[in-house]
Amino acid sequence: RGVDKRPNQIVRGEMVKKMDPYAVSNRRIAENAKTIKAHAVRPYLTEKQLVDVDKVSEAFLARAPHKFTEKLLDSDVNVRRNALGTMARWLLAHPEHKEAQVAANAVPALTKLLSDMDLTVRERATEVLALLSSIHNGVMSMLQSRAVPDLIVAIRDQLSPVMRQSAHTCLQRIAAYPEGAKAVVRSGGVSQLVAACGGGTDETSSKPDPGPDPATPGPPADAILSLGCCIMDADGLGEALICGACGAMVKLLNHPSPAVLRAACRNLELLTVAMEAKVAASDIAAPR
Repeated sequence: RGVDKRPNQIVRGEMVKKMDPYAVSNRRIAENAKTIKAHAVRPYLTEKQLVDVDKVSEAFLARAPHKFTEKLLDSDVNVRRNALGTMARWLLAHPEHKEAQVAANAVPALTKLLSDMDLTVRERATEVLALLSSIHNGVMSMLQSRAVPDLIVAIRDQLSPVMRQSAHTCLQRIAAYPEGAKAVVRSGGVSQLVAACGGGTDETSSKPDPGPDPATPGPPADAILSLGCCIMDADGLGEALICGACGAMVKLLNHPSPAVLRAACRNLELLTVAMEAKVAASDIAAPR
């Protein structure tokens, strides 16, 4: 159980010298004093050991992104869950390693996980993609791996609000680039976003709006912001007008949420650049 370190039992080396010869000759006290001296406070690591630790840390950081990517492709669902959770925490704590994670081909592996059968895996995959989409190389890798169609499917997921929010974050950052906005438009993202905002050209969307209902808060502001990123593109603007985005934004002007109202007004400002959009907005009788 170790040395007895109670104050009334420990006898330090300096105290032993001041004690009488009979006490010094006591084996128990002498051994106790030697043990205390051997465990005196000393540097935890020497300078040479610190250099070695730095080398080990660099080697670990160089290998960690590749190990994460390998775990994402594991057949065990629990391994994939743990790898995604650890990767998300690691990138949040050390965002400087996002470049290394993208270089380790993590984005193609994460794109495949967007269609995984496990809901938790899909949620965490979109969360990690949202973290990687904050850097330029991450967005370019998503465009190369054709992650946009899978992200568009993710924004319509009815089981996970977390997945929808993370997917919208990815689409907004991708559409901030001209080539990214074109990729979203080509993948049919505009019609899906207009439908998520409560618009569309089908029979169900042409029914009169019953007005805001506290029980049904309506479309999230994320969907409206994602649509706003797409209509910055000329082709996206034309498709949005065809899908009835102008009418959907006008209806949202009665929404009680300030975030939704602010995003809808911004989209209307972008949509009404075209003359046909101005006519459509006036025909719907937008509230003043």
